[in-house]
Amino acid sequence: MPEELGRSRNVGLGCRVLIVDDDRDLAESLVDILESRGYVVGVAHSARDAREIISEFESQVAFIDLKLPDGSGTEVLSYLKKNLPGCVFVIMTAYADLDSAVSALEKGALHYLRKPVQPAEFLRLLEGAVETIDLRKEKKQALEALRQSEEKYRSLVESIVDWVWAVDADGRYTFSNSAVKNLLNYDVGDVVGVLAWRLVHPEDREILQVLFQKGVAEKTGWTDLALCRIHQDGSERFFESSAQPIFDAAGHLIGFTGVDRDVTARLRLESQLQRAQKMEAIGTLAGGIAHDFNNLLQAIQGFSELLLLESSEKDPIYRRLQGIYRAAKRGGILTRQLLAFSRKVEVKLQQLDLNHEIRELRKLLDHTLPKMIGIGLRLADDLWPVEADPAQIEQVLMNLAINAKDAMPDGGDLIIETKNHTITERYGKTHLDVNPGDYVTISVIDTGHGMTKDIQAHIFEPFFTTKESGRGTGLGLAMVYGIVKKHGGHVMCYSEPGHGTTFNIFLPAIPQTAPAVSEEKIQRPIYESGTETILLVDDEDFIRNVGRQVLTKFGYTVFTASDGESALVLYREKGKNIDLVLMDLIMPGMGGRKCLTELLKINPDLKVIMASGFAGPEPANLAIKDGARGFLNKPYETREMLRLIRQVLEQDKDNG
Repeated sequence: MPEELGRSRNVGLGCRVLIVDDDRDLAESLVDILESRGYVVGVAHSARDAREIISEFESQVAFIDLKLPDGSGTEVLSYLKKNLPGCVFVIMTAYADLDSAVSALEKGALHYLRKPVQPAEFLRLLEGAVETIDLRKEKKQALEALRQSEEKYRSLVESIVDWVWAVDADGRYTFSNSAVKNLLNYDVGDVVGVLAWRLVHPEDREILQVLFQKGVAEKTGWTDLALCRIHQDGSERFFESSAQPIFDAAGHLIGFTGVDRDVTARLRLESQLQRAQKMEAIGTLAGGIAHDFNNLLQAIQGFSELLLLESSEKDPIYRRLQGIYRAAKRGGILTRQLLAFSRKVEVKLQQLDLNHEIRELRKLLDHTLPKMIGIGLRLADDLWPVEADPAQIEQVLMNLAINAKDAMPDGGDLIIETKNHTITERYGKTHLDVNPGDYVTISVIDTGHGMTKDIQAHIFEPFFTTKESGRGTGLGLAMVYGIVKKHGGHVMCYSEPGHGTTFNIFLPAIPQTAPAVSEEKIQRPIYESGTETILLVDDEDFIRNVGRQVLTKFGYTVFTASDGESALVLYREKGKNIDLVLMDLIMPGMGGRKCLTELLKINPDLKVIMASGFAGPEPANLAIKDGARGFLNKPYETREMLRLIRQVLEQDKDNG
């Protein structure tokens, strides 16, 4: 292209304008006008020039003559529009070419300019074209800003772990973030178009429908609505749902947008906390009941034992007295079970190999369980040792085995399994009463009829039983729970109706083994007597009565007091003649501990034995720490009381 035909003059920064016209004088005139106003101008005098110049001159506005020597202006318009999509076009035409100009407008020209060209009209159209360019630029910027805003919003919504959703006025989902996949295992495409209440548990559907209809009618949303939703696998998930109405420009409600938060784990933790608090409260109650019951049993056992000592085996009432005595002993076992649940029994810990304990228990179970129940052991090699009370662990396993037997009236399999298990921090966060660490797990598995979730929620509660009247106390599993907790462990139950039951017991492991040490039991005479003077202090009349009779029968002189205050008065009067004080720990007014302290102020060498229906190491340890020489757990046998009295009275003699 000749230089004079394809020139581009840049007088200043501004809008780039292309003049396409074969009238060179007109083109020169327009160039002068434009450059004087700071425009950057390109000139082409033919269709060919126009097609070539755009490779080096990207115009923003193009004025195109409708008639060119080598083609029509409309053809140039079509070409330039295709290659310069952002350019604004103005057609220049004579009066005779108006129809062609209109056709050019239909093909995308902004306007047309009649020849001969008037500078004012030319500049007016140019300014309009520039405004169009600015508007397009602003629109493009607005669209880009909108796109970025939408992308930012989408990224934000997709990063939220809660389920963000939107529904139309009919309740059908129109939007869902991808969190629905993690929470309910549904793809977004599975959710959009579905009615909202279809993904809600049947029992909650009516609640959501009523609330939705109310929201539509009143144009209001809802906050923290508790909903049970159905996971794709059919399981239940619990959510808190909140929503706000969406309105169009005219103020009409067009739907709702909302957020659902999965609170399943939180509710599980709250349930565990409530259960732990409930069990703790029941344990405290059970301990109190056991204390009072032990006082009654002490009197029954003491009187019946006293009568047996005074009766001959040939006496007609001897067997009846034995029945009373045995009943009192069974009552003592019952209270020990209560105290085991409340974790108020003394635990005699020693290092144990649980595999060995289970093999020994197997021998007992072979003779205890019906032949139609098969017993299998799956014991892990190199099982970690634990520190536990062997008698109590045996009691736990025996109770679970008997429970399994009752669940399999027509026979089945009982499996006892052991394995090492490490509980992680993550697991501990979702199980309130479980501390991370190394554990030995004992699993007691049966193939019985199983249990419903409702029954499982109560199995560890005292006196809860599914057995018919007279076939159980309801304390077996409560005792299991208490003993395991006392050992610093925890117990879990997994069961389904018709699919058996598994109890998993977790006991803290210790790092190394050591040979178990067995205690030698010192055999003493069955009943030991004496001639000393004893002060018996108890707030229960029947305890004082039976105690006085027993002690008197075996040679002792006995004074009695009904409370701590009376005991102090009596000791101040007759203290020189009193060799030992046998005193209850829990009494109205001045309790046993306070009275012990005051007695030892009077006589620091006084020998005192404390007794209580609250079993366990705490009362005994406190009493010994306060200065008592011995401790008796009610209900105690006469021979046990007499033996301890003798031991304490002979302490100074032994030391001498």
